[in-house]
Amino acid sequence: VEELKDFYAYPVPMSDLLHIAGDLINPEITIYDIQGQKIISTDKQNIDISKLKTGIYIIDIKAQNGSKKILVSKFKS
Repeated sequence: VEELKDFYAYPVPMSDLLHIAGDLINPEITIYDIQGQKIISTDKQNIDISKLKTGIYIIDIKAQNGSKKILVSKFKS
């Protein structure tokens, strides 16, 4: 699977809503905590993360046109 290049995750650091933007075909987005436990799995590109604790998270994006993992931080707003 090819690595995704043309996408954006914002805001960084995250607060209450995470936006994934870009040319994603049928995305599957999974958020893991730093220990690797699955927290959220969705096909939506606007994700409510208001209930997540402050910390570091792994965002795993898989789409027909590629995949990518990124580390992001979350803070309480």
